[in-house]
Amino acid sequence: TNLVQTTWQNLLDVPEGFDVLKEYLEATNLYEALESPEALTIFAPSDDVFAGVSQETLDTLNMTEVLLNHALVGLYPTNLLTNGLQVRTALGLNYTITVDGDSYFIEGIPVVLPNLVSMNGIVHVIAGLLLPPVEGEAPVAPPVPVESDAPVAPPVPLESDAPVAPPVL
Repeated sequence: TNLVQTTWQNLLDVPEGFDVLKEYLEATNLYEALESPEALTIFAPSDDVFAGVSQETLDTLNMTEVLLNHALVGLYPTNLLTNGLQVRTALGLNYTITVDGDSYFIEGIPVVLPNLVSMNGIVHVIAGLLLPPVEGEAPVAPPVPVESDAPVAPPVPLESDAPVAPPVL
């Protein structure tokens, strides 16, 4: 990744693996948020993840909500992701981070490529979808109740001197 480009510019530069995500970001106009100065952490599902979900299922999803459910406001490099940490998505759902050695998970979904750093955010590639709950159905990744007493990590300000792992190429 390129530190002087936005998260969206870096996603556009990736030759393969994120075409479906890019299409959904463009269709919902959420790509604009990835060009803004607001720091975001994105848990990005690859094309392989979308290929594992039927088109029928994808067609029933509110893709704006699904995509917002993969974003955190602020910077969360893996050195700030601690075991049991509660994070809140831009959609407003809380999820638990699990750390097992050098492996990271969000609500049980593995992070397969962490810390792709851009000038306005970080992307962690994940091996699943964080689907918001559908009314009357159990969610695929159940949200943590909001009334939890677990601490929610403060995001790192973009101008922070906090160490950030180098980008993985």
